[in-house]
Amino acid sequence: KNIIYIVSAVLFSVSILFPVNLVVKPYLQNATPNSMHILWETDLHSPALVEWGLSPFLTESITGTSFSNYGNSEIHTVELINLVPDTRYYYRVVVGDYESYSGLHDFITPPDPSSEASFKIIAMSDMQRDGSNPDKFDEIIHDGVIDYISDEYSDDLARELAMVLVTGDLVVTGTSYYQWQDHFFGPSEDLFSHVPLYPVFGNHEANTDYFTKYFHLPDNGTPGYEEHWYYTDYSNL
Repeated sequence: KNIIYIVSAVLFSVSILFPVNLVVKPYLQNATPNSMHILWETDLHSPALVEWGLSPFLTESITGTSFSNYGNSEIHTVELINLVPDTRYYYRVVVGDYESYSGLHDFITPPDPSSEASFKIIAMSDMQRDGSNPDKFDEIIHDGVIDYISDEYSDDLARELAMVLVTGDLVVTGTSYYQWQDHFFGPSEDLFSHVPLYPVFGNHEANTDYFTKYFHLPDNGTPGYEEHWYYTDYSNL
């Protein structure tokens, strides 16, 4: 019994000394009128747990899957299913053993294709960091997209934007783990937590496994090339 108590105390102390942290905050993928994928990354082991609901008073929770990425880090994926088309949902991710939470975010499911609803898309590419302009991607996300949408339409990103298409070259060197956090996900977290992201490989990604680990895309491409090419529908497009 004494040994059990000592081990428990040590494990508890370790969890206090080394809390689990979000290294990539939640982002949205592969949206359908009835489902949404939510992904995020932690620096240590953590359950894949999302709390969600139709209001900020989250009433539901769901677990997903996790896998190792780099060192002790883990990427987590949760799929919300049986959703209603063109409906706003709220969510947050649980970090560690309820040690902390992400911020509260929202999204709106795509409309039913038969509605032929109009919508807006953002398309961008080549945000790999330029040493002489290291903050350009952050500027485009916040000034060129978020602030522009807010000024021209409204500050409701989930309502105003259907998706963001990224046609390659997300980072300078795809095989560099920290570039994904620092160069791509860090600057864009305020957008992709509300609007689904659809990227494709560019030459800078160098066919890296990090791309297929970080993104959960439609798997309707040629067998053996899943997520290298794919298609998706939104409204009647």
